Amino acid sequence: MKRLTVVVLAVMGCSAAVAQSDPIGDEIRGYTEGKAVVINKGRNMVIDRFAAGDRAKVTTVIDYLTAIERNDHYVAFYPLERWLLWYWTGQYDRILDETVRYKELYIDGQTTKVKPLPDDLLHRLEKAMPSNKQEIIDHMTAAMLPDIDRQFLVLNLDYLLTDDASYLVSRREAINAEVEKYLESFPESPYNEYLRDYVRVKFRISDWGWGFELFSGYGKPSGQLSTYFPDMVPFGVAFDVSYKKAVFYFRDYIGFGSLRNDIRFNAATWRRGAHVEMYIPEISAGYPVIDGKRLRVVPYMGLTWTAFLPTDTDKKNIPDYEYVGLNYKQGYTLGVNIDLKFPVKTPYFSGESGNYWFIRVRYGYDMPAFENRSLNFAGDIHYISVGFGAVNHAVRRDR
Repeated sequence: MKRLTVVVLAVMGCSAAVAQSDPIGDEIRGYTEGKAVVINKGRNMVIDRFAAGDRAKVTTVIDYLTAIERNDHYVAFYPLERWLLWYWTGQYDRILDETVRYKELYIDGQTTKVKPLPDDLLHRLEKAMPSNKQEIIDHMTAAMLPDIDRQFLVLNLDYLLTDDASYLVSRREAINAEVEKYLESFPESPYNEYLRDYVRVKFRISDWGWGFELFSGYGKPSGQLSTYFPDMVPFGVAFDVSYKKAVFYFRDYIGFGSLRNDIRFNAATWRRGAHVEMYIPEISAGYPVIDGKRLRVVPYMGLTWTAFLPTDTDKKNIPDYEYVGLNYKQGYTLGVNIDLKFPVKTPYFSGESGNYWFIRVRYGYDMPAFENRSLNFAGDIHYISVGFGAVNHAVRRDR
């Protein structure tokens, strides 16, 4: 019995010693009034007092929590919450001051500040404020604010109370029109930068565009060229680069056929029936004469480099064919592109974006000028090609 009593006393003594040596644990367990806790409790009070219509109490709590936010690394209210509350409590000067400093107020996901716990403050504000909008506007009018401030505050409130879904459709253009009117009326307003960056969501089509085309067709030499070289079915790829209305074409055209008659060169004879490859790289420029929603017609002119060459297989099998063929000769080209357009709708942009798929019919007239060679191959090349492709212009935010 004595031994049991000694053991019990020893255990109790150890427990007391542990309890006495754990002051930090007691402090942690009793810690309830940290600033984050105060902020979250204060936000809950704002929710309740806002629902009760107690503007004076809401103002007092906002001021108290905002002081904590300024002096420590905490976020008491997000800018949208704070601005809506200030509209409701009539503290317009604070909204105007923060608007000028709006870039300092942005809170992103990388901030080191302690953010408040999730609650439904913003949801309640967004739900209740539209019914208070006219009352707020009337109060601003009665406050005799300068027009430059009052009109901005009304415009900004309209923007803040516009939900994302409707803002991307019809309301965006209406608000854009209001912003344009304000910018025109007050070109030196300190709030204009904010309006351009956040409120006016206006897009424009980039002046630069690009496109591609895959094509095939039918090419026919004329004059002396047709004596030796056959009509050909070409294949090729093209890239378009446009600036405003002007279009620049970069094309590579290759055709295949068989030689119609022998051609004697100094070192060898290119025999009738041999395979021929025709190459016509092209750089040209054009300007549309018709540019509608479904049809685009672009006359063009430019430079070509034309060649009629034996195939690599023939050159390998017949060594003399290394010395035959008409190598690249610079010439000129002109013609017309007719594009049947299939427009592509661009998100967030209600106008014509300039982006479309197309079927392109092209007539080309190439003048390679081979007649200056020792063997006279005077003649030109006519061709028609049909291709498909696409044109794209970037859509940029217009500030």
